Amino acid sequence: MEKQVDIYSKPNKTSTLIKSEFSLYNKGFVIVEIGEMAPTGNEYQPYNIWYKVKNSLIEGWVLGLVSVF
Repeated sequence: MEKQVDIYSKPNKTSTLIKSEFSLYNKGFVIVEIGEMAPTGNEYQPYNIWYKVKNSLIEGWVLGLVSVF
């Protein structure tokens, strides 16, 4: 099963949500920047890193991306 992620305009969960519960798998996304570590709100993995991702249509920030690719 593909992991669904939220894509934000900035590396902050209070910033504008670009896409909600979106699968990055096999859509041509690449990591273009690695951001800061931040709380996830998940008790099993309380912190993770923000990643800026981009393909030909979308560019934004995802928290905890490494487990998706």
